[in-house]
Amino acid sequence: MNIHSASAFTFLLCFLAIISPLSFSNVQAQDLTFKYCDKNAKYSMKVSAVKASSNPVVRGVPFTINTTFHSDEAITGGKAQYRLKSDEVDAVYTYESNVCEEKQCPVSAGKHGLILDMRFPAVAPKGTYHMNMTFVDQNGKKLTCIISPFKVDDATTK
Repeated sequence: MNIHSASAFTFLLCFLAIISPLSFSNVQAQDLTFKYCDKNAKYSMKVSAVKASSNPVVRGVPFTINTTFHSDEAITGGKAQYRLKSDEVDAVYTYESNVCEEKQCPVSAGKHGLILDMRFPAVAPKGTYHMNMTFVDQNGKKLTCIISPFKVDDATTK
């Protein structure tokens, strides 16, 4: 199944409901594994945890991903880029947002959280996905890049 750029954009408008600097409340979060895109890079934004409200994610049901990070420097602008790729089918979904639209800039150096509320449409392919999350500053400098796998399934699958 190929998702073309226009349909991927439409899919993501439905897929990504909101990104906000809130924290989990009354949610039993599950840790997701993650690794840095380049293990030798000296990123100024260090991720300490990626948690999901459910894993596997159930198609058609909202879920939340909470990323905790520490920034060595203040962030005055830039982009958050998300790329989700399925292992089972030829499907890639991308989303990009302005950091200052998601969090009030400047974002001070220190520990922060970023919440991504999502909903996979019921027609999305089941299987394993890898979320590549990259943050770049206003000058295009890569602040961090991580890859985190998660599963998407049906509510009735055991």
